[in-house]
Amino acid sequence: MKNFSGFNALFRNIPAPAINMDNSGKILDVNDKFADLVKFKYTDLKGRNILEPELFSGENLKKINNSVKKCIAGEIPEDSVICTEVVTPDGIKKYNLLFIMISQNRRNFGFIMVLYDVTEILAAKSELLRINELLDNIISFLPVPAFAMDKDHIITRWNVALENYTGISAGDIIGTKDAWKPFFKEKTPMLADLVIDHKGRDSELSSYDPSAFGYNGIEETRHFNNPGGIGDTWFRMSAELLKDNEGNITGAIQVFEDITGLKYTEKELLESRELYRDVVDVNSEYIVRFRDDRTITFCNEAYCRLLGKSPEEISGNLFGLDICGENISLFSDFFSSLTPDKFSGSVENRAVLPDGSTCWIRWDIVAFFDEHGDVREYQAIGRDITDQKNAIEDLLKAEKKFRDLCDFLPQTVFELDIKRNVVFLNKRGYDKLGYSPDDLDKGLGFLDLVIPEDHNRALDNIVLSSYGRELGIRYTMKKKDGTLFGAMLFTSPIMRGRTPVGVRGIVIDLSNVKEPDAVYNLSNNLYIENLKESLKEKETLLKEVHHRVKNNLQIITSILRLHSYNTSDQGLKDILQECYNQVYSMSMLHEKMYRSDTLSDVGADDHIRSLGSYLINEISARGADVRFLADIDPEIRFSLDKGIPLSLMLNEMITNSLKYAFSGDGPGQISISLQKYNYGNYRLIYSDNGCGLPEGFRIEDSESLGFELITNLAEQLDGKLEIENNGGLKYILIFPVQ
Repeated sequence: MKNFSGFNALFRNIPAPAINMDNSGKILDVNDKFADLVKFKYTDLKGRNILEPELFSGENLKKINNSVKKCIAGEIPEDSVICTEVVTPDGIKKYNLLFIMISQNRRNFGFIMVLYDVTEILAAKSELLRINELLDNIISFLPVPAFAMDKDHIITRWNVALENYTGISAGDIIGTKDAWKPFFKEKTPMLADLVIDHKGRDSELSSYDPSAFGYNGIEETRHFNNPGGIGDTWFRMSAELLKDNEGNITGAIQVFEDITGLKYTEKELLESRELYRDVVDVNSEYIVRFRDDRTITFCNEAYCRLLGKSPEEISGNLFGLDICGENISLFSDFFSSLTPDKFSGSVENRAVLPDGSTCWIRWDIVAFFDEHGDVREYQAIGRDITDQKNAIEDLLKAEKKFRDLCDFLPQTVFELDIKRNVVFLNKRGYDKLGYSPDDLDKGLGFLDLVIPEDHNRALDNIVLSSYGRELGIRYTMKKKDGTLFGAMLFTSPIMRGRTPVGVRGIVIDLSNVKEPDAVYNLSNNLYIENLKESLKEKETLLKEVHHRVKNNLQIITSILRLHSYNTSDQGLKDILQECYNQVYSMSMLHEKMYRSDTLSDVGADDHIRSLGSYLINEISARGADVRFLADIDPEIRFSLDKGIPLSLMLNEMITNSLKYAFSGDGPGQISISLQKYNYGNYRLIYSDNGCGLPEGFRIEDSESLGFELITNLAEQLDGKLEIENNGGLKYILIFPVQ
């Protein structure tokens, strides 16, 4: 070995741990890298057999022994490179052993063993195998369809979800380039193909959105309808490159999300919005929707006409700015008061219109909150209340005029509420009786003004006056200081609709009057004229109230009809239609109420005929085959407290007949009779010529909501209900006039 010139220098500079051995396997020399590896000194190793230090372990130890023996024998080892584990003070490491024979002229001088560290390489391979196995598991068990391909576009993975969608098993498609076949009629690159060809999302793929995996991938939403594969399905697809540890492209993965239901929901939502717009555009109220920052997103035609602008000109503006100007703080204060528990309310504003005119609008506003308690959106419905405001203003002026007039009268004028407390005295009344406004605020009863002997008579007369009797009664009255004086009281009821809410009266002091009867006649006539004038002014306000209730009920029916259009559940449609008809019957009654001359009642004949005709045309698919007969006493009129339960009852009866009574064998007939019956009662007879009720049917045992509603409404009318089941169904209801 010494004859090899420069051999030692060459050996020492080998860039890996190395051992030089003679032809007997004894260690002649080790380089510094080997000494650092095993932490042995050169002198400790020199002369020892290579196999003695027990440097090597693992499953390939036998191969190492065989290769060393071959080298000692001068033969080339069968395994010139062996992977083994080397025991070092720092732990066991993986090395490749390279055996190099040293010979000259076919003479064996020994051999060199060089160790190459492959610990990190093997760890990297192990990690790569683990990542590949993990990727296999991830793709296989993804709940959404997915596949992977290598850099040559050959499919390597095809998960169960994609098998179910395409009907193609993984075994039939892995190893091919046919990922496109279930989706397209002709060969078309998949997103995974594109990202491999373009090495990610380059400028040519900039039209695609970045994928959900990262910026290097692409995303696309697409509809597929391939008769031989994916049919009528919307997918949101994402593709991303797969790379190894050094950043080299190894393939791509593509994931599919089925959004068919979402797309059809979006379509239905658009149709619903169009229907919503159609409904609200025919509404006379102003309907506006806006975000939490009050930016308008929707307004109906009525609101556009109010401002004289198009929807495009209004959209994006702040709600309230066009009609309030700088006084928009009115709405800001209102919005800040809304909470998830108190999410709605009303605010009135005096709107300044583009032409300079003004009007009063009442806004009913609802705030929609998200799950975090933040406002997502507002909806406002506005109504022009200018006439109502003017009516109230005129009423207040008339009230002030009335009270000013009362203050100039030389007699005491007073008002009592329904509990007989004095709520108003004119100036003469305070002076005459010695009381002050503070006494009225603390509570002053009418019986405090008369002597105890007149209490019972006074109570009886107040009750009679409350129910419409205009009376002139003499009393002995008592002042605050206890002084007594004779007086005549002229009283009449204060009515709200048909309901008494108090008593108004005049006190004539008879102390110095010689002819009290003359005073009675004069004062009574004057008071009646004033009362008629006041009643006329209040009729205007009552008419507006009926009109407003009717409009509110119409909004409810529009919402019910909208929901009915937007559901495919026939059972739910039927329920919504029944609710619609019930609300509409009440709306119809209010409309007739405010159009009537009295504002307090409606003619039963006109209302029942209108209601019956409407329901037959609305509900019956064979309305032309159902005959409607009505025999109503033209003198019968109803107030709201009788008209609403009667309308709801007839609505339920007619609905049940149209839905269940007629089988289609011959024309159907519905008859309604309403006549006066005995003294102080009405008799309603409703009948149809349908199939009637099942034999043995008892209404008290029925769980039908319709019969329960009819029974409850009959009780509300204080009536007695009978049912006959012979040749059709007949209801007989007797109920009191009052």
